Amino acid sequence: MDRTTNRTARDTERVVNILRAKTRWPSLQPLGCIAAESFSEAISPLSSPFGLISRMDDPCSVSRLLNIWRSEADGTGSHRLAEGKTDMFPMCSPDGKTVFYMDMTVPAYMKVSIDGGQPERVTKDFAEYNAGFDVARDGKTAVLGTYDFKAQRPTISLVSLDSGQVLRMFEYDPRHQGQPRFSPDSKGIVYPVREKGVDNLRLQPLDGGPGRQLTNFDSLKIYSYQWSPDGKSLALVRGDSPSDLVLIQNSPGK
Repeated sequence: MDRTTNRTARDTERVVNILRAKTRWPSLQPLGCIAAESFSEAISPLSSPFGLISRMDDPCSVSRLLNIWRSEADGTGSHRLAEGKTDMFPMCSPDGKTVFYMDMTVPAYMKVSIDGGQPERVTKDFAEYNAGFDVARDGKTAVLGTYDFKAQRPTISLVSLDSGQVLRMFEYDPRHQGQPRFSPDSKGIVYPVREKGVDNLRLQPLDGGPGRQLTNFDSLKIYSYQWSPDGKSLALVRGDSPSDLVLIQNSPGK
């Protein structure tokens, strides 16, 4: 993997490294998407540009509900799509007709029409709080970070978006950290792994073949990552959160 751009910003709390990397996956058809930013955000097709955000309905309210909202690209015409208590991490389907998100009160993976309506569970499996999900580029399957209560461990589930059935389950690498995503060709699942405080991306093929490491960073953690619509480039947000440990104790005789 060749690094082409490397920009670093440093402040008192966090060191962030944003870079763009060329990948060797075959070129795919661009989806054409834009993003809007708030508590969490999603994307929509450029043919009908709009933003999806998870935002608090009324920050001054005692209930402090967090819902999924849709608005035009310029921020006008906003309306709420779902009325849960803690709805986060919206993601638009490739055809722009469905919004997927996490209901953190259950926790569960949900879907609702882009025009609003009654939300439905994507699958009966429970969401893993610190995982996340991704939708394949053909819109037929999703990879979900789930939790196996019998085994008492997080798992990865490949789910049919038509039936909600789990097609296959995978075990995480014990070092896993962060959100699973499809590889650009949708033939594998990618997620960060952490070893000695350093994060790298690891690929798990869907055919059950051996996994392999995609990046070879020797410092920093991976906070976020995303492939370009054509699958040729990979953007990552990398950084660290340095902190100091201070011991405070009484002096003898005081």
